[in-house]
Parts: sequence; C-alpha cells; structure tokens
Amino acid sequence: MLTRLLSVRIVRWELKLVYIVAAWLLGWIVVQVLHALVGQGALSTTVSNVLDLSAFVLGARIFRGKHEPVQPPRFWWRMTAWSKLSRRLGVLFAIFAVVGLANAVLVGVGIAPNSVKSTPYEYVINVGFFVTLAYLYLNSATRLKRAGIQRPEPDVKLTPKPKLD
Repeated sequence: MLTRLLSVRIVRWELKLVYIVAAWLLGWIVVQVLHALVGQGALSTTVSNVLDLSAFVLGARIFRGKHEPVQPPRFWWRMTAWSKLSRRLGVLFAIFAVVGLANAVLVGVGIAPNSVKSTPYEYVINVGFFVTLAYLYLNSATRLKRAGIQRPEPDVKLTPKPKLD
C-alpha cells in the first residue's frame, strides 16, 4: 500500500490544495482526540508535529512542479521542484523557529501573554519541528542549485510588458 501511495503524483495546484487541507484536517482531528483523552501537553504537540512532518515529506514526494518529470521518484533530499521555492520556504520555517524559540524563552521566564497556555517544552518541540523543515528546504535549495536545475521559462509571455502607472 505504501508503494502505491508513493506512486501517486499531484501536478495541478487545485489537487495540491486539497491534499494540504485534508492533511491539516486529519492532523487536527487526531490532536483534538488526543486533547480529549490525555489533555493538552507535550504528547499531543509531539504527535501533531510528527503528523505534520509526515504530511510535508509525503507531499514533497508526490507533488510535481510544472515541467518536472512525473514518473521517476524524487531524490530523498528534493522538497520542491525549484531551488527558489525551497529557499523561500526554508527561510520562512527558519523565521518560525526563531520566533518559537523567543516565545519559549519568554514563557520560560514568565513574560508571556495571559492567553498563552503552552509550556516551554511545547515551544521547544515546535522549534525542533520548524528547524527540521528549515533544514530540509534549505538543503533542497542548495542541492537543486548545485545540480543546476533551473525553472523553465513561463509558457505565457506578455509583450509588451504591462505598464502599472
């Protein structure tokens, strides 16, 4: 069954969006059930992050970019079709990790908004999740650039360029 699941390829952006929403919804349901059974804490945060990371890795395996070969499997390190997108996502997740680390420190020293119900441990688990994603995407960007894999020119050429004045 895993082989069949990994042989699926999603090219259209609409189906990628459906995958993302379905993966998020499944993770949310599992976490809500865990909250009901054991309460909110490090266990539910860890399970949530493992499910999210699994969804990211599976999505990276089955998503395909425009003009990217559909049939062969991607290399293990390749998270997106093009290095620019990998770099942007890597930087975004690195920023999330820094913000999460700052939140963990603030909660740890007692300088946190009253609405925060998470422990510093939960923030650290989330920081680990974002650091892992940042590493995967930035590694992908570096390897794609080193391999010389470039995004092809767009199919639609606008001539003359539209004026925005």
